[in-house]
Amino acid sequence: MMQVITPSQVNNPILAKQKSRPWHFTPLALLVVSPNLMTVNSKSKYKSMKDIMDKACANPGKVIHGGGDFGNVASLNSILLQRKIKCKWTYTPFDDQGILKLLGGHIDFVMENPAQLLPFVKAGKMRIVAASEPLGEFPNVPTYKKAGYGCPVLKQYRGLWMSSGVDAGAVKYWMKKINTVRKSKAFKKYVAKNNLTAVFVKRKKLVKMLKTEFNNYMKLDTELNLIGKKKKKKKKKKKSS
Repeated sequence: MMQVITPSQVNNPILAKQKSRPWHFTPLALLVVSPNLMTVNSKSKYKSMKDIMDKACANPGKVIHGGGDFGNVASLNSILLQRKIKCKWTYTPFDDQGILKLLGGHIDFVMENPAQLLPFVKAGKMRIVAASEPLGEFPNVPTYKKAGYGCPVLKQYRGLWMSSGVDAGAVKYWMKKINTVRKSKAFKKYVAKNNLTAVFVKRKKLVKMLKTEFNNYMKLDTELNLIGKKKKKKKKKKKSS
């Protein structure tokens, strides 16, 4: 009946050259944004985001950012940050998003979601040096902007959508349920516990936002040669009689 909206739902069809598009669905609402956390091994010499950026600028290509497949949000955020500060490091994809490699001290940092990193942070194995959004549980962790690197970040939003052509009554019913849930104590507790940022983007604004997201991903994927550029169709010359 419903599916969770994530950036992958927008970008994966582009990368896979599928015809599925955000406007082929019926968006309902966005409810949370999952912060992007720049995280290092707890024994790392890096104490701040600046430490990592300074090392990367002084040693182009030597600092290693571990993550998932190239083309996912973490890898694209890495590219956007490199463009912003005009320094280069090496992005290396791993099956585990680089989590185990970071625990072993084999890479310099990762940029992932709280759900993937917080168990290790709380166990004292990792340290968050900066985040894309303020973290309620970690008020001393600066945002990228406060750390001095106000780079554009592809947001890890979470919401719900339905298939196209859904009955208006069904849409109204589920929007009412979503509105009730987001105001509940249980939902607010869930948001706080998982260091998420509560948002509420309703249908009309969400439709526009997803179109913008699609265009941004298409542009970035094309620039990075993750997808082939569209070939212009040659006009057939009319034969002269």
